Amino acid sequence: MQLDQVTHSVVGMLYIASMLVHTYMGTIGTEGAFESMATGDVDVNWAKAHHSLWYEEVVAGNAAVRPQSPPHTMPAE
Repeated sequence: MQLDQVTHSVVGMLYIASMLVHTYMGTIGTEGAFESMATGDVDVNWAKAHHSLWYEEVVAGNAAVRPQSPPHTMPAE
């Protein structure tokens, strides 16, 4: 029973630490993360790096409407 209590405490502390790190990285720890959550727009370079298929789909859709270079930000779907 004592071993279970220690294990439970350690796992609980790791869980709390991971929640704090996740919250930090999702807001101010990653440049542009908080702004993209607030506005719904992401940086073009971020979109290319993390969601290349989605980026290509959006750029192809925008090319049909206006044939110019992609904007600096794009709406997140």
